[in-house]
Amino acid sequence: MLQQPPSLARTTPDPRTPSSVSRNPDFTTHRPTYIPAAVTHLLHALNLLHNRHAKILDMATGAGKFTEILAARDEEYKIVAVELHKNMRRVLRGGEVEGTTVVGGDLLGGRDVSKGEGMELKGWADAVVVAQAFHWFSSLPALRSMHRFLHPNGTFGLIWNPEDYNQPPHKQCHTPWETGLRNLLLTIDDRLPRYPPAPAELFNRAEGRLCHGLVCCRV
Repeated sequence: MLQQPPSLARTTPDPRTPSSVSRNPDFTTHRPTYIPAAVTHLLHALNLLHNRHAKILDMATGAGKFTEILAARDEEYKIVAVELHKNMRRVLRGGEVEGTTVVGGDLLGGRDVSKGEGMELKGWADAVVVAQAFHWFSSLPALRSMHRFLHPNGTFGLIWNPEDYNQPPHKQCHTPWETGLRNLLLTIDDRLPRYPPAPAELFNRAEGRLCHGLVCCRV
């Protein structure tokens, strides 16, 4: 029986942003999914491929694009989907994703993940995954918090769908319209994290500070 989990850290620095987009039905309809080859590569690296009933903590799930992919696989994973914003959780719960428990969590704010779900997640997960979201909370405190949920030799994986129009100005776009859209977006100063980070520096700083068994995979 699962008991009460430890606290997680905040999944976004500004709780307004993902919450607002989740009120737009087109957000989930048109948001791109993940190519099968990338998903297979990630799962293999995390020791999840063909690992039936493996336990996965899916962090900052949003409306659940990656969660749905995990839940549809033949491995029949046991998934806990953690999302800070209630509107996003409502969308994910409305999809009735099989084998998935949806909970709230705030990695840096100190709110419990379970929100009364009665779950004990410390040392529970075979893997922690973050899809399209690590740039919202990439920090040593967040890594430490997520590490507590892994059992010894558990793994940690990140995956993004990078769009040309949502890249830093020194990156070259492939089409003129994406260049124009990127230049327009660069005029908006919302002071929110916009680009997926290069996590190598953060993980190098984390080395030796986290308990043995955290494996980070780059796809």
